[in-house]
Amino acid sequence: MNVLHAPKNVGSHPSSLARAENAVRAAAGLPGRSWSVNFSPRPNVDPADEDYPLRAMASRGLLGRVAYATAPLAYGLRGARRFDVLHLNFGESLFSFSRRFSSLEMLDLPLWKALGKRVFMTFQGCDVRQKGLSARAAVSACRAGECDYAECDAALDRKRGGMVERVRAHADKVFCLNPDLVAFVPGAEFLPYASVHPGLVAPRPTDRPPSGPPTIVHAPTSRSIKGTRHVEAASKALQSALPHRLVMIENIDRAEVGALLQEADLVVDQLLVGWYGGLAVEAMARGVPVVAYIDPAQRAVVPPGMGEELPIVSATPDSLVDVLAVHLSDREGLRARGDRGLEYVRRWHDPLAIAARMLALYAEPGQSFWAGFPASSPPGPTTNP
Repeated sequence: MNVLHAPKNVGSHPSSLARAENAVRAAAGLPGRSWSVNFSPRPNVDPADEDYPLRAMASRGLLGRVAYATAPLAYGLRGARRFDVLHLNFGESLFSFSRRFSSLEMLDLPLWKALGKRVFMTFQGCDVRQKGLSARAAVSACRAGECDYAECDAALDRKRGGMVERVRAHADKVFCLNPDLVAFVPGAEFLPYASVHPGLVAPRPTDRPPSGPPTIVHAPTSRSIKGTRHVEAASKALQSALPHRLVMIENIDRAEVGALLQEADLVVDQLLVGWYGGLAVEAMARGVPVVAYIDPAQRAVVPPGMGEELPIVSATPDSLVDVLAVHLSDREGLRARGDRGLEYVRRWHDPLAIAARMLALYAEPGQSFWAGFPASSPPGPTTNP
């Protein structure tokens, strides 16, 4: 069974999943292949198997947007014989106007079904998150004064809702990479990030004694959504009492991110979403502890064992100064928490385990992802964070 992951490689999740699916096939002697195509490559994500830099077209008026929307469709039609499964990402199909022309969104989905293709969709964040509902949470990027995306309003919420209904009408299975998104996509399953293979990442050396001031790393893909202003404010407030380095990672190649994470004592991930992102997985795979806001309600969406073992230190914008002060003052304690994070990633974010379940679902979409996921079996004794 051949699988095309498209049309974007957001967070490197699609390309990583495609590689892991191929590795699982090779190990089991199974036929078929998976490959990823990205029509909007960016420096902070891994290269897909095929990259086509078409994003500039979208800013060239109506004709440019039409060209940007139809190029992926043309690719799919030319290669339709090569794939059996179309795994879409970030709320876009191979004919997408990024919600600019909502009546045209997802019009190609019936075509793929008519051609006998199975269709999967993975939502990843603000492709489907609705501001009106999200803003009701006590901590949210959608609350007034946080997210600076001006077009995010009630009209866009309606467009996103309509897009979801069209996806649900034609997709064989739908996933969400953040637990809060499941509330906007009835019938969707939570899916863990597969963007980092912990076996291929060198953990930070644990025999090297701490030296110099502690280092905090923060890597915002979107400053307003990630809560960067709160990170900067907390760092400034803490600097005189507890000197430290704050390293901001922005607009650099993903390979460079790993080197900077190796030097971190602590990573502050997103503070306004209620869950952790791909950066947190990369940090934990290196044995670096993570601070992020974890909404208690979102723990109920993930498997019980995952919520119980979660090693991330939860902090809100209001509590961040105190949380940083406690943990930066205990660098040995941070190392112990980093070890727990590494074990957590190996258990819950193993791309090979995720890929094995995906290959089973491509063949039989009616089953649950978690029903056969090895980490879902009862874990051994753990200590809650």
